[in-house]
Amino acid sequence: MGSTSDQTTMRFASEILESLGVESETRVLSAHRTPEALREWVDALEGRGVRVVICGAGG
Repeated sequence: MGSTSDQTTMRFASEILESLGVESETRVLSAHRTPEALREWVDALEGRGVRVVICGAGG
C-alpha cells in the first residue's frame, strides 16, 4: 500500500489470508515518494520465492 492511511482497507485482505493459513506480510511503500525503495523490494521478491503480490492504494 502507498500510505499508512490505506491500512484500514488492506487489513481485511490480511485477515482473509490469515484465516486461510496463507503467510503474508504488510508493507507500506509509496511508488510516488519512494520509487527506488519500491523497486528494490519488488526485485527481491522473486529471490524470496514470493509468487503473489496484492497491492492497494487510495483507500
